[in-house]
Amino acid sequence: MNTRPFASILIGIALIGSSALISVLSYLQLQGNQDRGAMPQIARAEPAAPRLVSVLTARQPIKRGERVTREALSEIRMEPPLPPGALSANTAVIDAVALNDIAKGQIVLEGSLLFGEGARPGLSILVPEGLRAVALRVNDEVSVGNFVRPNDRVDIHLVLPNDRVARARGEDIRRGDHTESRLLLQNVLILSTGETLASLDGQNAIRMKNITVAVSPEDALLLAIAKDAGEFYLALRNSADEAVIEPKWAHMEDLLAPLPAVEIPDIPNPSAMPLPAGMEPPSRSVTIYRGVSPSVTKLLSDDAS
Repeated sequence: MNTRPFASILIGIALIGSSALISVLSYLQLQGNQDRGAMPQIARAEPAAPRLVSVLTARQPIKRGERVTREALSEIRMEPPLPPGALSANTAVIDAVALNDIAKGQIVLEGSLLFGEGARPGLSILVPEGLRAVALRVNDEVSVGNFVRPNDRVDIHLVLPNDRVARARGEDIRRGDHTESRLLLQNVLILSTGETLASLDGQNAIRMKNITVAVSPEDALLLAIAKDAGEFYLALRNSADEAVIEPKWAHMEDLLAPLPAVEIPDIPNPSAMPLPAGMEPPSRSVTIYRGVSPSVTKLLSDDAS
């Protein structure tokens, strides 16, 4: 039996199978390389652009009590979350009134504006309900060295001159000094401050300050009299201090009262202190001449003076 043709057939089948297997493996390897090459491309993909929101800012400073105009506003684009109260660019804020100063470039917040028909420019919107605005003319000394600012709290002290107090009490102005200082009002709100020029006794104009305070109607009556009765001074409070103390006053006698005696401890006398055993007290010798005969006298420390 001739087996050569049959062997040739088997060899041919094996070669065909090997070629097919090599082709399949090559295809799988190529496909794997393509997949591995695609992975870095996915990692290098750019992230989605964030959603930006337009918010209103002040293009120029906006003062308290002023109306907001279109020229005073600008807008910037920000990524959420936005600051609490920030207003989007499509919010109708034109003709609203500023409740506080808004600096240039600052984001306009809802709580800093007053909207509606009742929003009228000026100081009236800053006056708390039930209080009254009263203007006081002050200088740097009266206004705590020009450090008083809107929304500060102060105490108002009034100094009454000698003649005013004496006449009010029916006392003789020539008998003593009746000058008196009183704590008039406490924890008073400063609404605004401003400068003006004033002439004093026909001399050159000097720069004065006007400070507007918010007080009750009853306290407004007191201030109306106090402004003409004497000189008043402001005492600046800590922003967290709202304590109200019992009204006090001071008289000239309080300044002239004798000072309390100060006890001064006795200074020990060194010569009276005991000396260590075996040690003699310090002494010195004095030579005294009687005629031509000298004599030496020894003096102790107590006699040496």
